[in-house]
Amino acid sequence: MMLRNRRGSSSVLVILTFLLLMVFSILAISSSYADYRLAEKNADWTREYYLLEGEASGFISSINKVLKENRGIELEDSIRIIQSTHPEAEIKDYPEFIEISRILKNDSGSELLLKMEIYRLAPDQAIVSAVKILPEDFEYDESIEFEDVEVIEND
Repeated sequence: MMLRNRRGSSSVLVILTFLLLMVFSILAISSSYADYRLAEKNADWTREYYLLEGEASGFISSINKVLKENRGIELEDSIRIIQSTHPEAEIKDYPEFIEISRILKNDSGSELLLKMEIYRLAPDQAIVSAVKILPEDFEYDESIEFEDVEVIEND
C-alpha cells in the first residue's frame, strides 16, 4: 500500500518544478522587455537632445561669425544684422550686455532654450549663459467620469 502512494509523487514534483521554471521565465522575459522599452526611450531622448544641441551650436557659430566679421562697426549694427538673419531670436538690451535667446524645436516637439550674452566691453564674441530642455506641456485627461457611489447599510 505504501508503494501506491509514492508512485505519482515524482510526477507531481516534476510538474511543479516545470511550472516554477515557467513562472520564472515569464518574469525574466517581462523584466527584460521593460528594460528594453526604457532603453529605447532613453535612446530617443538622447538622440533628440543632441539634434537640438547641434542646431544650437550652429546658431551660436552664426552669431559669433556675424560679430567677428563686423568687429569695427557698432554693436547695435551687428545686432540689427543678427535680427535680420535670425528673426526668431529674441533680443533684450541691458546696460552691461545684450541678451539673445532662442527656442529651438525639433520634429517630435522637444524644445531647447538657448540664451547668449554679448558684453559691451567685449563685443566680438557671444557667451552662452543657459542651455536647457523645456518641459513638455501636460494636459489632464478629463474623459474619465467618476460617479458617486451609493452606500447600502446592512442592519
